Amino acid sequence: MASNSSEKSGQDSVIKPRRSHRKSRNGCRVCKARHMKCDETRPACINCSVAGRQCEYKSVAASRPKIPNKSDGFLAPSPVSQASNPSPASVATSASSPSHHQQHPEYNGPPIPVPDGPNLFTLEHLAFFHHAQYYFNSELMADGSSAYTAATVIEYGLQAPYLMNELLAVAALHLGHLNPGRLDYQQHATALQTRALSSFNDAKEDVSPTTCVPMFIFSSLLGLHVLHDTLRNRPDNFSVFLDQFMGYIGLHRGVSTVTNRSWSIIKESKLNPIISHIEDAYSSGDDGAEEVNILYDMVSESHLNEASVETYHQSIRTLRRTLNLHRSLTEKCLQPSEGPATFCITVNEEYIEYLKQRRPEALVILAFYATMLHWSRNFWVFGDGGQYLIQAITAYLGSHWERWLAWPNSVLQSGSLT
Repeated sequence: MASNSSEKSGQDSVIKPRRSHRKSRNGCRVCKARHMKCDETRPACINCSVAGRQCEYKSVAASRPKIPNKSDGFLAPSPVSQASNPSPASVATSASSPSHHQQHPEYNGPPIPVPDGPNLFTLEHLAFFHHAQYYFNSELMADGSSAYTAATVIEYGLQAPYLMNELLAVAALHLGHLNPGRLDYQQHATALQTRALSSFNDAKEDVSPTTCVPMFIFSSLLGLHVLHDTLRNRPDNFSVFLDQFMGYIGLHRGVSTVTNRSWSIIKESKLNPIISHIEDAYSSGDDGAEEVNILYDMVSESHLNEASVETYHQSIRTLRRTLNLHRSLTEKCLQPSEGPATFCITVNEEYIEYLKQRRPEALVILAFYATMLHWSRNFWVFGDGGQYLIQAITAYLGSHWERWLAWPNSVLQSGSLT
């Protein structure tokens, strides 16, 4: 349903930014100052997290639902979801990032009106729908196949408002990429993303044959959205950026995911062609990617305890398989996002813990992961994010770790993983 602010009485309620009975007085200070609807997620609301702003609350208890995590009964979506046991943790330090960081101008126009209901849409949203419909495959997903089409996503989106809202959010985000002078597109994307998450959390859905496919697609789109904002709206400080990047990993591992028992249903859905190709490429990825062999030497020379050695060995095996997957898919012009996403979703949880603790070995492995982002830097979501990560990690760790980072830095010179 679309509405226009110029239409009369019966439709006026559709375009109101919020309903009085839902008005919140517990939102963060930043959202109030910017006249934006705050979802009240603590410690940082989604608006502030996505925009990279410092989120501040008055000392009032939060009332909105939090982003779901694994304890809510979900596991990470992946063609290889049975091959690993994901999960997260935390800690932080500080360091300056390379000087080529990117800061985007802030939108200072009037508040973006978003109808106060997941099933209500404006004419602006209709424009986003049109953009998604015509450019989903070729540009939004940069997928050369016909397996993952707008028609398929829209079909499932009509069953799940959270998926439709996130599809529109990604379309608005892409329009903002194409039209950098239109700062309102980013605000639309953020507002729709917030509404999508709120709609999903309010639904409290159990994984079922009906819901698992739209949940899987939603998770993929949401992951791309948050990764884009994390890579493109970078703070000056690398340690702060790394905290935001870990937030992306945690969200992608925990939000809108499917259980192992549902994977067989998803494989038989209309996504079967691309899923089968990804599974085949991943399952044959234990060989190759010989560049990662040096990481075993790094771990051996670090004199770590047995548990840490095994943690890193597991993460290196995951890295090898996802590098092979990324090569296989991108050489066929398929799904440039799948390799990096699969690593973040399937790498072992102990590695995530070490990464949050800024352990040098974990950061070196992350630099190897970043080569996939750099190889697919023409994909609008990634941009120069891979280059930034490799150079920032190299600067952060210093000369002692340079020889272990030689290959990622050589990729910056050659521009490819070959």
